Amino acid sequence: MSESNIAILDRVIQEINKSLEEVLSDISKDELRKTSLLSLIGLSSEIGSGILSLLKIGNCESAVMLERNLYELWCEIRLLLDSSENDAAKLLYNSLEEVKSFYKNSDSELKGKLRHVTEELKTKFPNEETQIIKQREHGKFHWSGLSISSVIRKVAADSDTTIYKLLSWESHASMICLRDRLYMEEEKLVIGSRMPSYMEKEMIANRTGAYLYFIWNEFAEIFGFNEINEEEYNTSF
Repeated sequence: MSESNIAILDRVIQEINKSLEEVLSDISKDELRKTSLLSLIGLSSEIGSGILSLLKIGNCESAVMLERNLYELWCEIRLLLDSSENDAAKLLYNSLEEVKSFYKNSDSELKGKLRHVTEELKTKFPNEETQIIKQREHGKFHWSGLSISSVIRKVAADSDTTIYKLLSWESHASMICLRDRLYMEEEKLVIGSRMPSYMEKEMIANRTGAYLYFIWNEFAEIFGFNEINEEEYNTSF
């Protein structure tokens, strides 16, 4: 009997978490792009675990909402993998500006920490802060200056952008209302997916496993770490 996609997803998450532990034991905070990528990969694994937990109890609709988050994160990681240390500095400066604007009336201890990180960045990346501030003044709140949809179009294949559109529909309240109304049976409202539960769980698990597989392997290939061997999983990502 072949292994289920849910079981495969579980193993992929375990392998990524084990690899993360090994990588994190020998990393310098001066490597901005690598440390930022590792933070995003760690979050990806957490989201994958959340999806796995929801699938195990049959909550497919909530799992799809998390899947959309994971897909966006994959695209963010791909963009950063194709970027420079200066771009990683822009990512951090952008986050700093976001936090500063939200906590502008906060206690002095937090302000001190934010100031320390800012000054630390300025020693090596003195110009990127100004670039970020100008971007934000023009309503561009992503570190790259792009919108999320533009990021996805830049790093994803055409077929992948179609998947993102469908995932977005599953996450938007108004689209769910339309879906349920379209499939009313004899004037009775039927809530939820029309797909058999087992089939839907397996499809979501397969897609999630694929995102995580590519997230780790694309990172590992660039930085020289061990990649996940697809052949060990008896499946095609």
